Amino acid sequence: KSGRFRRMEEDPEPRETPAEAFVCGANESGQLLGGPVCDALLSPVPLLLPGVRVARVSLSLSHALLLSDEGTVFSVGDNYCGQCGVHSPEQITSPLRIETLNTKAVATVAAGAQHSAVVTSDGELLTFGANDHGQGGHGDGGALDVRRPRLVHLGAVADVSCGGAF
Repeated sequence: KSGRFRRMEEDPEPRETPAEAFVCGANESGQLLGGPVCDALLSPVPLLLPGVRVARVSLSLSHALLLSDEGTVFSVGDNYCGQCGVHSPEQITSPLRIETLNTKAVATVAAGAQHSAVVTSDGELLTFGANDHGQGGHGDGGALDVRRPRLVHLGAVADVSCGGAF
């Protein structure tokens, strides 16, 4: 899967309403949020999440996280390790709200290969998904797969990024 890409473009024209976001690239897990599950979306298509104003999107190899302007987090795509923040199903083909984050004001999201992270406006870091190389930050003896957002005890965090493999 190396060499594949994801792209989100915003309309550069200033306007009263938010710019429309577009996505294209590999989409075999439905991770692009913008259309039918297929091998690839070769031309940009609108990101579809009716009634939600998109503030940030983080796209990974086979899943995506979407943050609304109200701090609500949605996920879509492969969930084999819990990287979409829910216990099941193993593949999410329509954006799904991560209910366990409902009480948190999320400020930013990051999607890694098979893991994810969010930072709240209070500086809390929560991670979920694969943790087999410690990428979730939960220390020795942590679960290999974290299926729901779990707090990482670090103190105040401002931002987060997730890498490709770990």
